[in-house]
Amino acid sequence: MDRLCKQFCAEPRLLPGAAQDAGVSRGFPIRLTVVASDGRVLGESDTDPAAMQTHKTSSRPEILRALEGGTGKDTRLSETLKVPYRYVAEPIMHEGTTVGAVRVAMPVQTISRAQAVIRDTILWASAMSVVAFALIGLLVNWVWHGLMRHAAGPPPDASE
Repeated sequence: MDRLCKQFCAEPRLLPGAAQDAGVSRGFPIRLTVVASDGRVLGESDTDPAAMQTHKTSSRPEILRALEGGTGKDTRLSETLKVPYRYVAEPIMHEGTTVGAVRVAMPVQTISRAQAVIRDTILWASAMSVVAFALIGLLVNWVWHGLMRHAAGPPPDASE
């Protein structure tokens, strides 16, 4: 299980440079952890699971919630890396029984950067749309007035 966790997170990064800033040494800017129902860490993408303490503790509410059969979420400082992380855990079910939990963690800084990129993209696209529609409106207005002036014929001569 540990080999699979490490192998999964060793793929090329989704966000170049984000992992180094958050303290993650390689792979995706995420951590993947698989925990047995008794709290033992079976697999971890960044650390040796044998050296890790039980995860069935009140300091890991997302794991407790997942081991109860629900989706657990929490944001806190990683005890291992000392960096703020967002944690989401889901139960692993077998024949209707929760046999463990899988947890994904991502640095809060990486999430904030991704949100900023999305926000900035939406703002620029909105601004460019307003400019484009204004230019189209001016063009339509210019063409409309040109057609109306041409349809009315030449202006009357003032000397008559």
